[in-house]
Amino acid sequence: MKKLFFVFAMLLLQVGVFAQGNVPAAVTKAFKSKFPSIEAVEWTVGDAYIAVFWVGDFYKEALFTKAGEWLETSTVMESDLLSSGFMEGLTKELGEIYITYVMKMESKDSGATYIIDLSTDADNLQVTTDMSGKVLKKVVLEGAMDNDDGF
Repeated sequence: MKKLFFVFAMLLLQVGVFAQGNVPAAVTKAFKSKFPSIEAVEWTVGDAYIAVFWVGDFYKEALFTKAGEWLETSTVMESDLLSSGFMEGLTKELGEIYITYVMKMESKDSGATYIIDLSTDADNLQVTTDMSGKVLKKVVLEGAMDNDDGF
């Protein structure tokens, strides 16, 4: 989990300027409407306004347009939170796997999907799945995946 947080922190540094005080009212209003219980939020600006916040143990990023339109929310999560039915669907399609990274993506255009970095016997992959575990997209990752278990 520490690695995941570090990766996101580095991405935020590359995205743009810290914009806590310069967020348009339409954006903050849309954020409060979508996430009413969140008090602590940090903002960055890139191609969109990016709200960075925590919900319990979950690190989240939500993207909004200048007009306050919600575009997507990404949530970093642990693989053990994936349902057994999801895992069955994924392993049925890919065989034995070792998951190193999971992000749930929710967007207004394409609904909810997962982006998962994993290893199989043959490859290191990044897969995009639907909520049932059906693989929608598969990309072979170059080089060895770094994980704490030595696989």
